[in-house]
Amino acid sequence: MDRPYALIFDVFGSLVDWRTSVARAVAAVLTEKGLEGDPVALAVEWRAEYQPGMQRIRSGGRGYVALDILHRENLERVLERHRLREYFSPDEKAALARCWGRLDPWPDVVPGLMAAREAGFLVVPCSPMARSR
Repeated sequence: MDRPYALIFDVFGSLVDWRTSVARAVAAVLTEKGLEGDPVALAVEWRAEYQPGMQRIRSGGRGYVALDILHRENLERVLERHRLREYFSPDEKAALARCWGRLDPWPDVVPGLMAAREAGFLVVPCSPMARSR
């Protein structure tokens, strides 16, 4: 049997630790502002807004929207539910929402990808997440 030529996988679903990365960003902002809150719970709740937001787009109820905007809108909903929205300026919310583009990999990801490349595989990560700065 021939071995595969390329390894193709989803970045978000396989390579990054979104929960810890986003919780760390949330914790930093809460600490900076002197606010109380559970950063992990807020990160999980924020992520839970993604599928409903995308479903509105998939179903035709809403046109295309950049992922950074969707993340910011989802953050708005979470902050509103926790009565934290008033503590953030629009620029601060936008900056926090960009944390989704800076997710840390799991500890074994980089060595694993390097080993796959060194073994001669074409490594093809796929991700719909646009990285904007």
